[in-house]
Amino acid sequence: FARSKIDRAVDRLTQAAAERAETVPAEELNRLAESERQRSYTALQRQVVDTLRHEGGHQLAFSRGIHSAQGFEHLWVQEGLAQFCEAIPMGTLVAGKMDLLKRAHGARHLIPWPELVDTPTPSGFAHYDEKTDLAYAQSWLLFRYLMTSPLRPRFMVYLDRVRALTPHDLGRPRTAI
Repeated sequence: FARSKIDRAVDRLTQAAAERAETVPAEELNRLAESERQRSYTALQRQVVDTLRHEGGHQLAFSRGIHSAQGFEHLWVQEGLAQFCEAIPMGTLVAGKMDLLKRAHGARHLIPWPELVDTPTPSGFAHYDEKTDLAYAQSWLLFRYLMTSPLRPRFMVYLDRVRALTPHDLGRPRTAI
């Protein structure tokens, strides 16, 4: 579906360009169109692979008991882990996420950590509207830091404790838990 959508868009642009630009040879226009088509296919393939790795990360975390059946984990843990799995190899720095975080930091637009940790789960990161991508990036950064730093053993203890939560704990703020 997405590839045919790309094909239709490139075909429309090629036709419009051909009708308006008599000075561009048809051969050059076709070469440019094919180049754009291939660039779009590559971007689409990368997006599909990232999505599969992300959703696979969620599934793996659930099936291996990292995520509880009750969903008591903080949203930043769930999404941070899934994004951690997106990178090839797993856990490596992702330039696009780092660039987004650097720009947001420079503009003083980062989401405060306690607010991110206590994100209302029913609405998810959509709660942040235009900062949704930033919420994901900050979750990835926090998760990655905890997995690759000397704090990793303590983070594993935290994950074990979250898995052991009961329904009684649900009314408490997540930062308190």
